Amino acid sequence: EVNKERGPVHIAAQKLGLTVDFVKENENKIPLLEPSNFDAAISVGAVKRAHDPIVFVDTVLKSLRPDGKFYLVEPGVSDVESLLAAALDDSPLVAQCDVSIEDDIIICVVTRAPYSHLDQRKTTKSTGATEKAAAPPG
Repeated sequence: EVNKERGPVHIAAQKLGLTVDFVKENENKIPLLEPSNFDAAISVGAVKRAHDPIVFVDTVLKSLRPDGKFYLVEPGVSDVESLLAAALDDSPLVAQCDVSIEDDIIICVVTRAPYSHLDQRKTTKSTGATEKAAAPPG
């Protein structure tokens, strides 16, 4: 469900010439998002509440353009740390993940892998040369 409601985030985005859509999981169904359609995504407390956290994170990452950012803020470190690790550690969509923990809150900035990085990983895996290709410099 996409919410077009105007609020402070929409007003600020409009002043910057940006478009903002709020999307929420509805009835334990992760919404279909257009692949490579967004520059950034923000999730506050959604991983822990998602019906399938791994599918949720994967869906959001796929909706980002290459080098897009996924900002996650999750309260309750002990509740979500293993969920985030399972969702992000082996994902070919993750180029970089910066995590900090402050006052029992995980703050995570994930950078989506560029297409060339994804193509390189797929090729390497299919030839069996190595388990993962080296990340591109930079």
